[in-house]
Amino acid sequence: MIRNILFLICLFTSTFCWGVNGKVIDSDTKESLPYVTVYVLNKKIGTITDFDGHYNIEVSTGDTIKFSFISYKEQIIIVDDKWDGVVELKTSDFELEEVVIKTTRNIGSENSTINDKINSDEVVSIVGKEEIERKGIQSTQQVVSKIVGVNYNDDDITIRGLTDRYNQTTLNLLPVPSSDPDKKNLDINLIPKGVIGNISVTKTYSPDFFSEATGAQINVNTDKILKNKISLKSSISHSNGFNHSHQFSISNKNKFLNVYGYIKWGESISNTLGNIKNINKQGNISLNYNIDRRDKGENLNGFILLNKDLEKCIVDFISLLNFNENTTTFFTEGSHFDYNKNIFTMRNTPTKNILSTNQLNFKIPLEKGSINLLNSYSYLTNEENNREQYVWFEDMSMNTIDINDNHRFTSYFREHNFAHKFFINKTYNNFHTLFGGDFYNSLREFDYNRYYFQFHNTSNIHIDSLSTYINDEVVINDPASNVVGNLMIGALYIKQKIELKKWLINGGVRGELVNQSISHRDQIQPIFERSYNNTNLFVLPYFSSKVKFNKQQLRFNYSKTLSQPRFRELTPFEYTEMFATAKIKGNPDLVTSSINNFDVRVESKNKIMYSVGLFYKLINNPIERVNLATASGQLQSYQNSDKASTYGIEIEVKKKYKDLTIDGNFIWMNSNIILNDVDEASLILTNTERPLQGATPLIFNTDISYEWKDFNFSTTYNYNHSQLFAAGIQGLGDIYQRQQHNLNITIKYKYKNHYFTIFGNNILSTPFVLEQSHDYGVENIRDIENPLSLGMSYKVNF
Repeated sequence: MIRNILFLICLFTSTFCWGVNGKVIDSDTKESLPYVTVYVLNKKIGTITDFDGHYNIEVSTGDTIKFSFISYKEQIIIVDDKWDGVVELKTSDFELEEVVIKTTRNIGSENSTINDKINSDEVVSIVGKEEIERKGIQSTQQVVSKIVGVNYNDDDITIRGLTDRYNQTTLNLLPVPSSDPDKKNLDINLIPKGVIGNISVTKTYSPDFFSEATGAQINVNTDKILKNKISLKSSISHSNGFNHSHQFSISNKNKFLNVYGYIKWGESISNTLGNIKNINKQGNISLNYNIDRRDKGENLNGFILLNKDLEKCIVDFISLLNFNENTTTFFTEGSHFDYNKNIFTMRNTPTKNILSTNQLNFKIPLEKGSINLLNSYSYLTNEENNREQYVWFEDMSMNTIDINDNHRFTSYFREHNFAHKFFINKTYNNFHTLFGGDFYNSLREFDYNRYYFQFHNTSNIHIDSLSTYINDEVVINDPASNVVGNLMIGALYIKQKIELKKWLINGGVRGELVNQSISHRDQIQPIFERSYNNTNLFVLPYFSSKVKFNKQQLRFNYSKTLSQPRFRELTPFEYTEMFATAKIKGNPDLVTSSINNFDVRVESKNKIMYSVGLFYKLINNPIERVNLATASGQLQSYQNSDKASTYGIEIEVKKKYKDLTIDGNFIWMNSNIILNDVDEASLILTNTERPLQGATPLIFNTDISYEWKDFNFSTTYNYNHSQLFAAGIQGLGDIYQRQQHNLNITIKYKYKNHYFTIFGNNILSTPFVLEQSHDYGVENIRDIENPLSLGMSYKVNF
């Protein structure tokens, strides 16, 4: 046993083989040399330097490396433990005619993502296509979830304790609208895994980002490494239902036009069971429902990339289409404090959403720089098509006490989204300048219709034919149902970098003009139109520095960012998520939050790649969801409070030894917010000082992958500590989500052009549990099953 432990320790800390992070420069001018060939003669492996002359390659003591480049003399290096990886090449004595070499950098390779992470001006985590394939990651959500500090829960990304409102999701650096009107960011799973070159999560701000990237900017770069091939893939899986998907892709690279096309269709059926309770301060149960949720949905993804490399311009056209149609049927059964007999409900909600994103991007290469113009138009529609709800008692009589309980509801949300980026980057000696401008315009509209049912018979009903008892429908007229909104952002920014021998200094500023408006009819007096219109100019400073020492580097970052109120948070419309739960309405008096961000981090690629970082964020006027002081205590809204803060430490480690790769990351953080008692909000909260909603103090990720011949074995584990889910009211404790354990295992096998995968996700089957304390203990108020998923896939390339 002791020998085995010593062997593993030696294996993990071995110095015989390590990844060298080096640089190739001109011996006379000391300028970086891009695209130099780096070849280990005795191992027959190699790489090339990137645009800044950097390279990464795995070597051992005694290896012989050859460096070669057109018009330069070859140089041979024999590796020893004192070599720092820096190579100076001398020019040859003869001249060659000018040769233009055009290449596309593989942004999805692991060497590329490691170099990008280390060389970036910001704190960034990157997962590329190679790593995604090697570890058998099954979805875009799983890609993001393995990044340090990221907590993905209920389609909502929380990064460093900051939820959806503080993060920004982009596709090729351009914002993509959310398909959910209650959220700012797109559900990342709607971007197909098959089109990803890499995903970067940048946790420190840069002036070229849109200002709401406080927690992070999550950017999906589409793959541009094209080969002449056709691929077919099918997947099936089973957990609490049956899921299958089928995809077809084709890529063709030629001198006229590079084309990549992708289409995927999938169908899912699931049945989820659980329990929901409401309790009071004394621990008495006021509501106790068993729930049965049944989902059936279809999803269609389409993607096309057209690339043309002209003599002086590179043109990309990208189009992404996502179509989802889903029907969710919710059954509940149990006791309710308003009734002396058990009550049953059924809510059937058909939904449909369509997202179309189209980009046309231009890049004009310059000598040591480029001019870039990025453009996108997105159209989004999200509809609830004739949602129906029925409520009846255990004696099979219809509940007609509240006419709103039995109803039909239809709504739609539409958005037209325009985004443009123009920027120039230029390098002169040690000075790097980035100057640009952004324009963003989002036009949104929401409307709904409500009807309540009148029945010709309310007793001895049959639940299989509830709609047959309807005699008439009565419209509930709400003149304020139609809400139109507009968010317009114009910005100019500059970022100046000075690169010294071992010190890099960055400074910049972003000026952002924001106009946000919402209009609707008055609910009581429809002849009056109510509107919210707010225009502000924000100046957002930025500073960062990076110092290299002993094969390590120390970073410092400071920035100021914003968080705008979301569309639905500003609207007065009340919405009930499910029967007998809280109603939610907006607050048009919300103002923009401003955030000061500080980061310090040490990084290294020597022997074991690691980084250790500290962060602190101070939020002014934070927006939080709160309870309003009403008779029922079931009405929620949003308010600004004075201040909130979050701080913590992040650790990342990566070690590769031959065919074994071990990754691990860890974050500990603490957050705090103090809520104001204004406008009747928060008056019934038990604790006005608490952590931020969605913030968890501890997240741990690790994954191990091993390659053996044509097999690849991979296991990933994720742990999320308990987190605040909602604030307690009227003397009850705050509601916390119980800790989550998630273990996935994947086995892949390759035979010629055939790829076979077997996977198990959520092997520990940790349920979704909410806990709330009262005067006599702790009660589970929500317990939803989360079963194991087993599946397999087959892929063939032609």
